[in-house]
Amino acid sequence: MNTLNFQIPMLNIDGVEVNPPRSLASALAEFIGLSTKGRALKLYGWYKTLQTDGVLNLDDADMHELKELVEGSEQMYIFVKGQILDVMLKK
Repeated sequence: MNTLNFQIPMLNIDGVEVNPPRSLASALAEFIGLSTKGRALKLYGWYKTLQTDGVLNLDDADMHELKELVEGSEQMYIFVKGQILDVMLKK
């Protein structure tokens, strides 16, 4: 099981916390909440978990699914994608 803590500040391209402050958990939850592809119940569970505590516990298959979802997004800024993927790779 992989424990991923997204409850960390989102940084702008200069490495400074965005203003107004926002967590990666909030950004990822918003992205997942707007998703129209994927397994709806699983994504909804991730969305609720990210909104409440910002920590996801994923097995390897779920890690792959989330990585594919993030990398395949055309809606998410690259600097946000990069920060989310950094959390996933540092697990």
